[in-house]
Amino acid sequence: MTKLFKLVGIETHKVYFESTERSELQRWLDDEFGTTETGVRKNIAVQPMPEAMRIVELNKK
Repeated sequence: MTKLFKLVGIETHKVYFESTERSELQRWLDDEFGTTETGVRKNIAVQPMPEAMRIVELNKK
């Protein structure tokens, strides 16, 4: 089953999601970007997320 998270905001290098299941969101982020190390994600891409930005641009209309 695919879990959907509501995208609530994007800043320069930060993407915010809304989820009532915080542990599930954490698990998904760990799977996607590597486990956390002292609260900071390792292996996270520093480049912007064009797909996410496209969604934001489409929703601005």
